[in-house]
Amino acid sequence: MNVGPARGCLMRALAVPLVCAAPGLSCGSSPPPIAEAPATVYKFAGAPPPKPPEVEEAPAVVERPRPRSEWTVLSRGKDLATALRELARDAASKQLLPVVFVGQKNCEPCESLKSYRNDPRMQDALLGTSIVEVDLGRWPSSELSMLGMSTHAIPALFVLDVGGQYTGKMITGGAWGDDIPENMAPPLTDFFLRARQP
Repeated sequence: MNVGPARGCLMRALAVPLVCAAPGLSCGSSPPPIAEAPATVYKFAGAPPPKPPEVEEAPAVVERPRPRSEWTVLSRGKDLATALRELARDAASKQLLPVVFVGQKNCEPCESLKSYRNDPRMQDALLGTSIVEVDLGRWPSSELSMLGMSTHAIPALFVLDVGGQYTGKMITGGAWGDDIPENMAPPLTDFFLRARQP
């Protein structure tokens, strides 16, 4: 059959295999899966682990230590008023409460109170005090009376101010029964607590 030039060109065009837009792929087929690149892991030899975020800590509360207690036996030398004034000033500089203890060697309750000073209960009761012992065998009661301190009942403890003057606050052995720590410590603790109040 004689085919015209135009028809012959068409036949030749149809005889050419179809080529898809993407080279290497035949029309109608699915593309091969794309391989994922392996994850890159960076290792640093000897590198420290990352630090956690710093948290600001509250400043530590430092408790102020409680002042200790002192016990001094007053010897003769200066007049009583001057000696007490100096001792009271020294006690105040140490933040201690100045106290006069009046007793006598032949007084059994006086000696009992002194002998139990190192008992833990008595140490707690006397904590924060500076006690000066005035023995009536060395100091006449008249000198104490001139300073307002009565010696009719002993043992007796008198609280002074920072200038060495008697404040009017006192306690005697009549505040407890038997002269043992479990009896003496509670009233002494309460007395010194109130004595520190204005």
